[in-house]
Amino acid sequence: MVEKVDVIEQKIAERSRDLLGVLLRDKTTGGYIKWCTDNYSSYGENYSADKQMFPELIIGNLTHVIQPRVSKSLEEQQLRTREKGEVFTPTCKEYTKKSRIENASIISDEGILLKDMSFKTPSGASCFVLFAASNGKIEWKDSKGKTLGEVLGL
Repeated sequence: MVEKVDVIEQKIAERSRDLLGVLLRDKTTGGYIKWCTDNYSSYGENYSADKQMFPELIIGNLTHVIQPRVSKSLEEQQLRTREKGEVFTPTCKEYTKKSRIENASIISDEGILLKDMSFKTPSGASCFVLFAASNGKIEWKDSKGKTLGEVLGL
């Protein structure tokens, strides 16, 4: 089953146009990131590989132009990895499925861990438990209902 993953740029712009600009900023050049592919060129000359991705190009009626790398076909991911050195990070569900398979011997039929497991982040642990993308600083709570974020003062 393919999981639909998308960030709606319009919603980010409505909340903070400056934030959208920050997210699109190329930290090396100080300009905006470039499209780096001609996959979007059917939208016009401003969408060619060598052009910058200005906020106004991806909001309004065009808010669904950009699609997450994970939603691209396996063939396109492999091509982009080979040609551009892109790295495709697995989704939380993909990561969790792989991790659960690798650790099947310590998970009971009821889904209870039979042995302690270590995770790099609180969110990684909550993702493993909930089998969904989650924020561990919100999901993990102590016996009084305080979130991990509250306990840590975050």
